[in-house]
Amino acid sequence: MHFNDDEIAFLDIHIASSVEKLSLESNQCIKVVLLCGSGIGTSQLLKNKLINLYPEFEIVDAYSVYQINEKELKGNGIDYIISTVPVNVENLSVIQVDPFLNKSSRIKLNNVINFSREKRFNQNYKNSYELKDLLPAHRINKVTKIMNKDEAIDISVQSLIEDGIVSPKYSCEIKKQLDIFGPYMVISPHIALIHASNKYVIEGAGFAITFFKNGIIFNHELNDPVYLVITIATINPYYHLNGLIQLSELLTDSENREIFLKGNINRIKNLVANSIKKEV
Repeated sequence: MHFNDDEIAFLDIHIASSVEKLSLESNQCIKVVLLCGSGIGTSQLLKNKLINLYPEFEIVDAYSVYQINEKELKGNGIDYIISTVPVNVENLSVIQVDPFLNKSSRIKLNNVINFSREKRFNQNYKNSYELKDLLPAHRINKVTKIMNKDEAIDISVQSLIEDGIVSPKYSCEIKKQLDIFGPYMVISPHIALIHASNKYVIEGAGFAITFFKNGIIFNHELNDPVYLVITIATINPYYHLNGLIQLSELLTDSENREIFLKGNINRIKNLVANSIKKEV
């Protein structure tokens, strides 16, 4: 089986988009309150400017300097106070800005947003498993029996059920999604990436790979039959990102992809076990 550059790029885009889609499931807002001297007009002016310029901020409320309650703010998970007046709050960072958000003020806010993004990025990838941890050798298998699509999905999910990562209903959810939306999980010629929401994920994250010698018909107009079914499950949208990137690197290399699509199980296990951690 041979793939041209367009087909390789198509596969890469689909896997990369899965990473992006799942990463967006997490709340990325920075919770702030606004503080001014006493004028309501000043805080409203600042609020309108922040909404237009900084969608990353979730503006919880606006106060005058005489109304502030430090304990209440901390209890509500406030990240920062953005203030137009000098104020000292013991347990929260205060960013003093001009009501019109001049250049100096914008630099301060840009630094806050960049810091928050970097912190979130590092936290997410710190907890992200590598491919060899997500895809142990016993979850890489070959099936020689002729099967229909539903039987193939059940077999592909089975090892994740046995390892306590998902419940049996995970298979049902995948079938339901395919019945509703069609064969969108067939992401490239002969490759399906099957998954469902975390509703039926019990713990952690895990992958499984099943090679079907006789192919499976998913009713995809261009990419049937499917020989390689990759099953992914994660209880947290970040746990599997590193592993998915590593798997994408393997599948978009033409020589490695041939190994996967020929069902050479021992060589697939070796590729996964020796996959290189990517710096992100």
